[in-house]
Amino acid sequence: MENGYFTLILDRASNDTSNYNLPELITLSGILVWDKKKQDYSEVQLDISFGSLIGFYVKSKYENLDWAKVDLSQFLENDYGKNIDESRVVVDKYLGDLNSKDRNMLDLGDVFFVEVNEQIYYTINSIGNGDYVAIDKNGGVFFLKHDPLSVKKIAKNVDEY
Repeated sequence: MENGYFTLILDRASNDTSNYNLPELITLSGILVWDKKKQDYSEVQLDISFGSLIGFYVKSKYENLDWAKVDLSQFLENDYGKNIDESRVVVDKYLGDLNSKDRNMLDLGDVFFVEVNEQIYYTINSIGNGDYVAIDKNGGVFFLKHDPLSVKKIAKNVDEY
């Protein structure tokens, strides 16, 4: 395995082990692992989304690293989840009481807002082909169709949905 960035593909639809109470993205950096060939420490970074490892970066060839020799003196945690956008705040407000089984049926790892006719909607589930189930700032649930563009209210709130 060469050095560089490696992405892990997660199939959240079939086996979602994510914990949506954890931050959406954290990068753990400054993890120094001994490089046997260079005879020096080399940095490793880990990217974690909702508690699941989604990728890592190594500056040395992976096979040259001695994982028994790790230095955490320069360890940093960059919690991008602390910079939560409005979409996440609104979705969490209305979905906060859902049990984990119901939350796992939604696409909460990729929440974003869509503006249609000066109204803002926050996506909670991808239907496919660019269509979404979304909520508004009042907690109403809507079907957003992209072609032709239309919005249809399908439930008064998430509990009804």
